[in-house]
Amino acid sequence: MAETTAHIKDDESIVTEDTPVTEGLEYWLKQREEWTGGHSSAPVESPNSNNPALREIVPDNYLKIYTHLVRNRRKLSKPIPLSFTIKILVAGWKADGTWPTEENVNKSSIQENTRK
Repeated sequence: MAETTAHIKDDESIVTEDTPVTEGLEYWLKQREEWTGGHSSAPVESPNSNNPALREIVPDNYLKIYTHLVRNRRKLSKPIPLSFTIKILVAGWKADGTWPTEENVNKSSIQENTRK
């Protein structure tokens, strides 16, 4: 694997001019650009997008699904889109009290600032 010097610099200075470029780094930078670059291509149609069971994933069912998956350690019969997964997890974490409240976040920030 040939190593050269990177001439790529981003806003967060993850890569500097002295960073050796590897195949993995080049791939990661390309993927990161696609994820964060705001490029809007046509959405990819999921093979599961026409699944009628997805209609059952509504906010009123998030906690029931969370309980089924997390507390009861069950598996879904088919994959669900990430957007549903995140909403379900957040609903469950809020119900469990593990999702940070604004009050907890503010206390944490105050504690961090007093340690410095």
